Amino acid sequence: MKIDFGYDAAFLKQGKHVKVIWDSKNVINGHTLIVGKSGMGKTYTLVQMITQIAEQAMRAGKPFR
Repeated sequence: MKIDFGYDAAFLKQGKHVKVIWDSKNVINGHTLIVGKSGMGKTYTLVQMITQIAEQAMRAGKPFR
């Protein structure tokens, strides 16, 4: 399962578009830490992650609950 986080901000400052993708098949462990100040988009990021997981589960015929 892959989750697309968008583009790496450090590379965007250099004018490069480098995607940040979490791939469950290639990670050492499944943990993810999301930190930031209030209003930085933590909840939005979680909603996007859950949405992508649910869509991929539905496409694979595995209900997401």
